[in-house]
Amino acid sequence: GWAALTLATRPSRLVALLDALDAALRALELEARLVVQPLLARVVVRFAAPPPREARLALERELGAHERAWRDLGPGFRPVLSTSPAALELMRRLKHSVDPRGLFAAGRFHDDF
Repeated sequence: GWAALTLATRPSRLVALLDALDAALRALELEARLVVQPLLARVVVRFAAPPPREARLALERELGAHERAWRDLGPGFRPVLSTSPAALELMRRLKHSVDPRGLFAAGRFHDDF
C-alpha cells in the first residue's frame, strides 16, 4: 500500500498549495505522486513508503495553513499536534475529565495523554 497525505484548501488557494507542496517535496528530497482534485480543492500525495518522522514534521510546518490527513503510515504513526501549549493543556484536562485513569487510546494523539 501507499502512504498518503491528503491536503485540502480553499479553491482560491489551490495553486498556492501546489506551489508550497512542490517546494517542500523538493527541499526534503521526497518522491511522491500527486492526485489533484481541483473541484474539491484537494491534493492526495502518495508516497511509496512512509516518509521519515522528520520529513513529516517538516511537511506539517510547511503546509500548516491547509487541512491535512495522513493515511496508511503503519501502526506506530501518530499525527503531529501543531498547536499552542494552552490548547494542549486544555485537551489534556478534557481527556482526563472523561478518562481519569487513562485507559482509552493512551498516547494515540500525544505522548502525554
